[in-house]
Amino acid sequence: MAVAVCLLAAICMMAARPRNKPPARVGVPIERAISMPAEVARLLDRGCRDCHSKETKWPWYSRIPPASWMMANDVEKGRMAMNLSDWPASRPWKAAGALLAACAAVQSGRMPLRGYMLLHRESRWSEPEKKAFCEWANGESRRLLVNNQLTTNKESEK
Repeated sequence: MAVAVCLLAAICMMAARPRNKPPARVGVPIERAISMPAEVARLLDRGCRDCHSKETKWPWYSRIPPASWMMANDVEKGRMAMNLSDWPASRPWKAAGALLAACAAVQSGRMPLRGYMLLHRESRWSEPEKKAFCEWANGESRRLLVNNQLTTNKESEK
């Protein structure tokens, strides 16, 4: 009897599970919007793209509750915070803020998520990799903001 109840509960959980692939808006990918060194592109691929882009690789366990629910939630939150597939190229202040926030999250150890790093060892960044990413992110943020300020000043002079 207990086996039947467990089996019925498992079937109900699978039938009631939410869609595990949150929709991604299609926009300008970060690679087309701003320049980045190959090392930074590799870091983003290793530690960010699965949750922060429409290029999520959904492993087999992403179809089994409750893992499917947790992963769908993490990806949805990740894409809302920073979506590498829908980069805010027309809003430089937002792009700069996303880069600075990403650097802070990496430096503090909040990103990549611990659970993700447990399952994806390659997503762990060394201290020199974190430093290289943050140097690029800080420099690119400054460039975006300075260029935006120059554009704003030129428009206000007209």
